[in-house]
Amino acid sequence: MPVDQNENYKPGITILGQHISYPTGKIALYGLISIVGGICLLAFISLYLAKPDNLAVVTNIWSSYNVDTAGNSTQNKNKIIGFWTPSKRTKEAEGVSNWEKILDNESVLLEFENNLSSNDDVNGYRRYEYYGKGRYQPKWGWWWVINVDKDFDMKDLMAIYKHHFNNDKSIYVEVLSSEGVYQ
Repeated sequence: MPVDQNENYKPGITILGQHISYPTGKIALYGLISIVGGICLLAFISLYLAKPDNLAVVTNIWSSYNVDTAGNSTQNKNKIIGFWTPSKRTKEAEGVSNWEKILDNESVLLEFENNLSSNDDVNGYRRYEYYGKGRYQPKWGWWWVINVDKDFDMKDLMAIYKHHFNNDKSIYVEVLSSEGVYQ
């Protein structure tokens, strides 16, 4: 067995008196290359790909278009807002608040629909009677889905809601934007 001439030899680089070792085996070399490659990939993603314009593509979960008779389309920049209102059947649940007990469902709904539709930023709506549970007990009600322009002010919705249902409490609202949102 040959004897190494320099028993203190360690592979690496010496800079200003400091010895820096590096891997000499294939497995260690592959590990080092993987780590450096992963760091480079993360740097590329965070510095180049993770820009607001690029992230908007990822967060754009639905789109709305106007299509003419020739098939030409223009993408709208709208929001979809979903919220709950009481129905005539809401009073069937135990422990509902007084403002949730509607006696004449149709007249209240028609007036609410007219005031909602009179806002120029509201493009349309649909409503579904459903039974469900939110923060409180399960109950019947209407689930509204309204399509609004991107500049629609939620204060307008709350003013109409408060006027028709005499509710001073906050309400649960779901909002989907047709533009990518990066905040």
